[in-house]
Amino acid sequence: MTSPTTLAVARVRRWLAATKMPRGEVAARAGVDEKTLRLAARPGWNPTANTLARLEALIPPEWT
Repeated sequence: MTSPTTLAVARVRRWLAATKMPRGEVAARAGVDEKTLRLAARPGWNPTANTLARLEALIPPEWT
């Protein structure tokens, strides 16, 4: 069974790939460093729970 964290990481990655928002703006809105977003594309990216929650908060509820 896939963990909720793994599913959340995958959702954030998909949204980062799909959004037209510049990475700098995403980072500023989430309150995270731009380097964190660059690392998201790498295998094994393991964000803190706080980072993951901040990025998930930016994803519109209707986005799947």
